Amino acid sequence: MDDDELKPVIEFLKNGSLPTDENAARELVLNKKQYVLLDDVLYHMVIGGTLRVIPPVKYRRDIIMEAHDEKFGGHLRDSKVFGQISKTYWWPGMRKAIKPPLAPIPVNGPFDRVGVDVIKFPRSSKGNAYAVVFMDYLTKWPEVFTTPDQTSLTIAELLVKNVISCHGVPAELLSDHGTAFLSKIMNE
Repeated sequence: MDDDELKPVIEFLKNGSLPTDENAARELVLNKKQYVLLDDVLYHMVIGGTLRVIPPVKYRRDIIMEAHDEKFGGHLRDSKVFGQISKTYWWPGMRKAIKPPLAPIPVNGPFDRVGVDVIKFPRSSKGNAYAVVFMDYLTKWPEVFTTPDQTSLTIAELLVKNVISCHGVPAELLSDHGTAFLSKIMNE
C-alpha cells in the first residue's frame, strides 16, 4: 500500500502494528472499531453497521469530480456532491474537501465576469447532447444554448454570437478548465 494515510490503519488491522507517533497510535486504538478490512479494501463503519469504502488519497479528487459531473444530473452543488459520495465513501476531512469555504468574488458590473460550463444530457431528436451555459456573476442572468458537441469552436461561436454581441466583452470568463476552455481559439 503506497498511501501514507491508509497504510498505518491497514497495517494495524492486518498485524496489530502501531504507528511510531504516540498520538497517531492512540487515535488508531481509540477508533479501531470504526475500521474494517475486507479483501484488502479498507472500510469505515458508521452507526448502524453500514460500511463505506475509504479510498486512497490519490483517487479522492476523481471521486469528487465524478460525483460533481454526475451523468444526466448536471453539475451538482457541493451539498449534493457530499450526499452522493457519502453513500459509498468516507475519509477523514471529506466534508471539507468537498465543501471548501466560499470567498466572495467582487464584480464591477453586469457581464464583467461570466462563468461558462457545459452540461451533457441524452441526445435530443434534433441531435443536441450538450447545453452550454453562460452565467453573469453579478445579475445571475443565464444564457443557455443546446449543441450537438462541446468543441472549442462551438463554445467560442456561442460566446461571440450570443453573449458578447448582446452584452459586451466580459473582463473575465471563468470555467472549470475543461479542454474545450483551454484551447487556443478560446484564448483568442
